[in-house]
Amino acid sequence: MKIIEHNFLSSELYNSRKVFILVPEDLSRRYPILYVHDGAYIFRKNTPQGTECLEIDKALESLKKDLIVVGIPAMEWEERTKEYSPFPWVGSANKYLPEGMEKGKQYVDFIIHTLMPWIEAFLPVMTDYGHNYMLGSSLGAQISLYASLAYPDYFSKIGLFSLATWGNKQAMDSYLQAHHPLKTTSYFVRVGGKEGIPRDLTELGECYPQISQDTVKMLNKFTAKPADFKINPEGRHKTLDWSKDISDFLTWLNL
Repeated sequence: MKIIEHNFLSSELYNSRKVFILVPEDLSRRYPILYVHDGAYIFRKNTPQGTECLEIDKALESLKKDLIVVGIPAMEWEERTKEYSPFPWVGSANKYLPEGMEKGKQYVDFIIHTLMPWIEAFLPVMTDYGHNYMLGSSLGAQISLYASLAYPDYFSKIGLFSLATWGNKQAMDSYLQAHHPLKTTSYFVRVGGKEGIPRDLTELGECYPQISQDTVKMLNKFTAKPADFKINPEGRHKTLDWSKDISDFLTWLNL
């Protein structure tokens, strides 16, 4: 496997970023494709030494599986929060993302209308819904969930690690009820039992497991197959912990 890089200018977000794409050595046939948020820290081959990483490339090598993986790097922290949030944050979380600052819709539109057409034009990927997947952690999981609802016929399998909708949970829950996924969409959901409290929002408590449980319960009303859901008792809100579930996630994709 090798990593190629390409700079994308987004007319949806009025910014640009370098995207990292893991491709198999043999490009004579077509492959399923996985889109991953926070994509600067998903491949061991190009993550700075000493930095936590999802290690998707190492997991694929270990499993002897082939897949094209598109790592979409996040912008700096405040801009990341805006791009990964489709709805404004409310209550005490509002100070981090006031109404009107959210850019989640534009970010997903960038993936659908700018990134995916280029990928499908220049790389040997399977373009049908059944072979397009998405994965995100924390706020990256939030925007993955939103993408699966806003464009339900684009991604058939979605990975949600430590889903972080605590800033706008009511809005996301309402959106899920109104724009539910296709029956054939499947979800892989993991959360840690020791995820802690988001930032300084102490009134939320250790909310991550409850968020995932609530979301899975709603998703299971609409999908034919129940979500593959697990709480990792010792899991924390860290890339290192999420990386421990990568092999299981890739196996679940049934490549």
